[in-house]
Amino acid sequence: LEAELCAVRERGWASVTEELEVGLNAVAAPVFDVHGQVVAALSVSGPSYRLAVNRFDEVAKQTIATADQ
Repeated sequence: LEAELCAVRERGWASVTEELEVGLNAVAAPVFDVHGQVVAALSVSGPSYRLAVNRFDEVAKQTIATADQ
């Protein structure tokens, strides 16, 4: 778990691959306040056939960009 948290911090986003529900994947990014503190998370989820693992990088970039607005 600690290694995964380190990887998430380094990468800047988190993902779930059918861990909570079979057939459901998700990508999430932090939302920061003006002081750089995490105040929320923005998550995108969908069926694994639409939100496939090979799309995580693309979806994560869009999610981070939206969270930064």
